[in-house]
Amino acid sequence: MKNLFFLAMTLFSLTFFTSDLQAQDHFEEVIGTVKSGKMTLTANKENIMKNWSSILRDESKIDTEFTDLEIFKVKRGYLLIAKSAKYTSKVGLVNDNSNLHILKSDDLTVICTTEDCPSEIGGCVPLSTHLICTACTEGKCKRTISVKFANITENKL
Repeated sequence: MKNLFFLAMTLFSLTFFTSDLQAQDHFEEVIGTVKSGKMTLTANKENIMKNWSSILRDESKIDTEFTDLEIFKVKRGYLLIAKSAKYTSKVGLVNDNSNLHILKSDDLTVICTTEDCPSEIGGCVPLSTHLICTACTEGKCKRTISVKFANITENKL
């Protein structure tokens, strides 16, 4: 029964997260593109992973070095997912004319990071402009709210 409840909450969260992404505000930097249903990361992957790691270290005391970055399609939106040996971290993306941009709310980005539920797609997911993260069915999800994602692709952080 507990698992059924968490499954229902996860599906609700994904629907809630993705239902309003089409009209959301985003940063100008293009992270990737969508063409014929294929998602391609076009921004500098190494800079994004280095800067993302730095933001989490400085703002949330999460010490990690990301080694992989991917774009993931959810029901009606996209996530940018960074992975390390220990952590998985997610931010929302907005599709604007086939260009993918980091989702923002008042120049803030919500970053959801976990070591407890890294493979749980609906767990530890940012909920668009609500600046919150969904819970994991088991374990913890750390929320970081940052202004530094505005220049995530630059070699400066």
